[in-house]
This record gives sequence, C-alpha cells and structure tokens, in this order.
Amino acid sequence: MCIRDSSNCARKEDVYMQWAQRLQSEYQKQGALETSAGLPVSPFMGNNITFHTSMAKLQIAFLNAAAVPTYAELSEILPKLRVTGEHLSRNRNRWANAEENEALGRV
Repeated sequence: MCIRDSSNCARKEDVYMQWAQRLQSEYQKQGALETSAGLPVSPFMGNNITFHTSMAKLQIAFLNAAAVPTYAELSEILPKLRVTGEHLSRNRNRWANAEENEALGRV
C-alpha cells in the first residue's frame, strides 16, 4: 500500500465524500463482474452495499487500520501534515454517525 491509497481519506470532507462515492461505484462494478464470471462476490462488493451502512463500516475499518496510523506517523516527521489528522478525525466521525444512525433506523 502507498500513501496515495489513503490520501483521499485525509482530505476535506467534500472531496473525500466524492472519492468515497467513486469507490462505492467501483465496488459495485467489481461485484457485477464477479457475479458475471460465476465467482463469489467479495466482501463490500456488489449491489448489496448501501452508502451509509456497509460503506460506513468499510471506511471506518480502513481509517482505523491504515489511514489514521499512517498519517499519525508521517505527521511526526512532517509536522505540516498534522492538518490531515483533523480531516481524518472529522471523516471518521462522519462515518461513525452514519453507522449509528443506521443502527437506530434513521437512514
């Protein structure tokens, strides 16, 4: 994995959400290709994901496992990257709220 793989997570919410929507579209296409090839559909792929439920879980997992730790380490070396931590935190909170709303039946 390269830093560019997680760079959109560290952007302002409006830019990040555009990329998250593109990612969802890519996952749906991959799921369709897997189905048409007679393969089992990979987790988070296909039309069975919803933007606020499965995408929230996927994004939170990726943020926690990859993006947040990576940018925390980088910001120690390059202090100007500390602003990315703020964006990551806001974006993670946005997904956590979406996941909570889904659990409460508010989506």
